[in-house]
Amino acid sequence: SEPLPFNKSDQRKIMIVLTDGSNSAPYHYEGYYGCYDDKNRGNAGPCWQTGDTPDLDTDGLNNLTLDSCKAIRDDYGVEIFTVAVDVNSASAKKVLRDCAGDDSKAYDVTGADLASTFELLAMRSLRLTK
Repeated sequence: SEPLPFNKSDQRKIMIVLTDGSNSAPYHYEGYYGCYDDKNRGNAGPCWQTGDTPDLDTDGLNNLTLDSCKAIRDDYGVEIFTVAVDVNSASAKKVLRDCAGDDSKAYDVTGADLASTFELLAMRSLRLTK
């Protein structure tokens, strides 16, 4: 059956963000398709950028991530849990805490702890249904 509407007050919507690292721009990315790091497509001519697409450096990606997380939480009422797996970067961990919107919903674990973390998440606050 299809999911219940987002505005149904007796149901919780959740999202789990699982990552092993920091935001990093791919070699080819939206708004710069076919462009390389030096902003050159070779024989295809100069690179193009659509509208207000920001530079997708780490700060730009972090801002887009946090804007998306805020919209998911505030506009759609979805609870976000983040799980950082073997992440060493303090700034990446901060982005994940900020994304969750609540430090108690941000987990920082090792790969060996991943299964027990999901069990803890399920026991702590989730009732999963088919």
